[in-house]
Amino acid sequence: PDAGERAAAALSRLVTTLLRPTPAPELLGATRTAVGVAAGVSAARAWECARRRARGTALEAAVHSVFLICAAIALYYDVWLAPLALSQLSEAHSCVVHLHKLVRGGASPSGLTAWLAFALLRAAPHVSLLALLAPAAARSHATWAALTFVAFQLFYDGALALAMAHRALLASRVAHLAALTEGNHRTKAN
Repeated sequence: PDAGERAAAALSRLVTTLLRPTPAPELLGATRTAVGVAAGVSAARAWECARRRARGTALEAAVHSVFLICAAIALYYDVWLAPLALSQLSEAHSCVVHLHKLVRGGASPSGLTAWLAFALLRAAPHVSLLALLAPAAARSHATWAALTFVAFQLFYDGALALAMAHRALLASRVAHLAALTEGNHRTKAN
């Protein structure tokens, strides 16, 4: 088989794995671990948001709380663990943002790299999961919980995208005003 057929077969196996309510026995341990670790991270971040009480943290705390509930249901019943594990790629985006803030002294990432990381690590997995889970024939409580969680994550992704766009617009305005101010200062000095 050529590369296209191998890629199609691999994608088909991935979709089949994601749409199975219970993961294959060889994947059960890994998916339980990924969802369990993500649930722990979500619990810690929800607690951090509750303690901080800064503007915008209520939505973030709600997202982490909803994930914690969905993860607990999934772990209890051993259902939909693979999609939940995939949905946690969004935490990789959060890690990229936090790492950037550490390196740049608290400045949020901006530009093409920030938007590319957002699209690949946060939005694409959530949109693909919603597209895979929405037409699923069996509508159990776990399916509805998974769909609700993915829809809620997409809502949160939209809020993050708006915040990123707002920060970028604000940064460009500040840079423009600084350039204007510097130009006026030079003119007065001459």
